[in-house]
Amino acid sequence: MNPIKQVLLCAAFTLFVSTGITFSQETQEKPFIEKGTIENQFDFIFEKSYKFEDFKSIRIPWFLTLKSHVLDSLKTIKKELKKTQKLAQSKDGLLDSLKTELAKTKEDLSTVTKEKDSFRLFGILMSKTTYSSFMWIVILSLSGLLVFFILLFKRNHVITSQTKTSLSEVKEEFETFRKRSLEREEKMARKHLDEMNKYKK
Repeated sequence: MNPIKQVLLCAAFTLFVSTGITFSQETQEKPFIEKGTIENQFDFIFEKSYKFEDFKSIRIPWFLTLKSHVLDSLKTIKKELKKTQKLAQSKDGLLDSLKTELAKTKEDLSTVTKEKDSFRLFGILMSKTTYSSFMWIVILSLSGLLVFFILLFKRNHVITSQTKTSLSEVKEEFETFRKRSLEREEKMARKHLDEMNKYKK
């Protein structure tokens, strides 16, 4: 047999066998490239690709499948990211409203606590301590005024009693003086009458 024919025959046989092996490998490995995770697909392509010096030769169908899977994963991730962002925004809004309600509740609680620990006097809100101090000042002031008026009343009463006594003494003296004056007038009238009688005789 011709050596050239032998070489050609041998090459054809090798090509046929490698093609058959490659086809069977592709059919066996296709489910893996279709269903594995992205990381597994990258690892698979890296391991199964042909190496030439620092280069790797990747089969086009594998590359296109991997590209499609990566893009699909990115789309899914983007959708999930948008959903997460919307959820985060709604939660932020809810958190802001809760913070506002909490601040309002704290303010209401503070107002209620102040009102509980305070009294209203003439429409003015006072703390219990201030109210107590104010009431004690009022009580002490009124007590002082009461003592002052009692002392003033006693003094006036004493003065009034003394004045009444003096008045009764003056009345008595006046009455005595009046009686004496009447007696003197009567005596003088008698004397005058006696003198007139004497003069007539």
